[in-house]
Amino acid sequence: MSAVEDGPHAMPVPHHIHAWNVRQNASGMRHLRAVFASTFMAGGDRYWAHKPRLYRRVVYQPPQPITPELLASAAADRLPRMIFLRLVELIHNRGRDKPGQRAYVAALTPGLRMLWSTYELDNEVFNGGFHQYFFNDSRYYVTMALDGLAMLGADEHRALLNRAIDEVQAAAGRGLGFDHPQWREHFGRAEVPPALEWLNRRYCDLPLLEPRQAAYIRAHPEQFVTD
Repeated sequence: MSAVEDGPHAMPVPHHIHAWNVRQNASGMRHLRAVFASTFMAGGDRYWAHKPRLYRRVVYQPPQPITPELLASAAADRLPRMIFLRLVELIHNRGRDKPGQRAYVAALTPGLRMLWSTYELDNEVFNGGFHQYFFNDSRYYVTMALDGLAMLGADEHRALLNRAIDEVQAAAGRGLGFDHPQWREHFGRAEVPPALEWLNRRYCDLPLLEPRQAAYIRAHPEQFVTD
């Protein structure tokens, strides 16, 4: 799921539509060019092989409360998406208060924080590369994603994310944090680091995180009850 301007939405929509939702200013247009370049270069055949599975997530399914009974009865491979959609709804209910949204996510259980941040990571990078991930609101949860990847034992994903952090911070300015109000303006104007394209391709060569997420949910269901 993408959240270009207004944070999470209750109904996920195709990611390319979110990309066009960037404001039509100089930094926004530079971002669009970088996103489209990343989209078509990110993972070669491996990237396109994942597209049907990624866009399967776009088909709307009404979110439902995540109860102990549901966690015990649902197929394991359906659980990550079901939980993610419920989190989208709960976070969307916070309105446009982005600090409030982030505070809400920070107060979730370790498992829900892991699921939210790592599901967003896969969605964004497979859709528009790391440039999109760090331009969109998903960047607010990058530290959470690093912790979540460690929980999943996804060491290669974590190493690539750490490298991407270094690259984008160097491009935008080391003194500028991801939560800085001018981050998008600075990052949107910056030249896309050449290494970021290699990182995009390398990330898309790795397996999706869903199987690891599903296994963790099965092993720790008590961390994923939302209602």
